Amino acid sequence: MKKECNPKMRFFVKGFAELFILAETSEKPISGKELMDSISRITEGSWCPSPGAAYPLLRRMEKDDLIKCTLGLGGGRRQILYSSTAKGKARLAEHRKHMVEKSEGMFRMLLPLMMRILHRRSEHLTEKLAELSDLIMWNRTYMMSLPDKTLEPELDRMIAIFTKLKKERGSK
Repeated sequence: MKKECNPKMRFFVKGFAELFILAETSEKPISGKELMDSISRITEGSWCPSPGAAYPLLRRMEKDDLIKCTLGLGGGRRQILYSSTAKGKARLAEHRKHMVEKSEGMFRMLLPLMMRILHRRSEHLTEKLAELSDLIMWNRTYMMSLPDKTLEPELDRMIAIFTKLKKERGSK
């Protein structure tokens, strides 16, 4: 059964569309349909861009020299494939750096606030949560610096630790 797209998520993720396209097209040429399917799959159906939203964005990005189009074959038929230009790759690198800096600060600020607001925890426990969030962000930064070959076993180790905790404490 296909999961319905969440219309409330469209506003939140809309700004990520260009960056996602730049990231995906910097790896290899990809079709517009593959881009839309990838977004839907990665967000587990929370965001399913329509052709009416995706293709105008792709055309604008091509006009702005962020991506280029080539004609290729896919599934036995001709299709347009998109790939990042040097300008697009430079913009992606700039935004990645900015996103890392901003996301760490936002995570540090929002997680303790959410715990305080949603779960009415004491100020002392909120401060402890801020400390934990700092450690989580440090670990994320460390792990993202690893090459894929080293990262995968590290991720498996972290998943095993949290899976064990979940089993010990019972899942809710």
